Amino acid sequence: ADDTMLGREQRPAPTQTASARVALVESIRLKPGSFDRQARTFEAVFTKGAHVHRWFGNEILEISPDAIDLTRLETGQVRFLDHHRSDDRRAVLGIVERAWIEGDGLVGAIRLAETPEAQEAAGQIERGELTGISVGNRVDKWQITAVDEATGREDWTARRWVLLEVSLVSVQADASAFVRSAVPATDV
Repeated sequence: ADDTMLGREQRPAPTQTASARVALVESIRLKPGSFDRQARTFEAVFTKGAHVHRWFGNEILEISPDAIDLTRLETGQVRFLDHHRSDDRRAVLGIVERAWIEGDGLVGAIRLAETPEAQEAAGQIERGELTGISVGNRVDKWQITAVDEATGREDWTARRWVLLEVSLVSVQADASAFVRSAVPATDV
């Protein structure tokens, strides 16, 4: 493994499956015109790399061109799912068409499928009822970047990771990822 342990003994990096990564963005929450009903498309903040509490410590996704592997996106293989449900074809709500780094976040464009489930989700997205976004990924290179000496809790930064899927979720783990919608946010 290629992990830096900040003076700690060598041990394997935590294992993970395509689990949730999310965030609600403060200043870029509202992007008028993002949701296009006719085209069935919208933009979303996929992740801002916030500290997400995990069993092994705090997980942080590095947001940089060198860190994020978008190969699956380039081949049309990054789906937009309902709550990370990859085991049911009805949970496929659409496809991620593009992704790019904007400021300190990974942002992208999503096209909804032409299914009853996607149509229902489109209504919730358009009305601002369901806006949480979470990314599923595979981490290929970890680095411990901080240790809280009082608690022993470690910050594990994903220095190289693959975007596997993006999900619409009820509750995000990272308060900086969300649908950019035309619905005004009352708390901004």
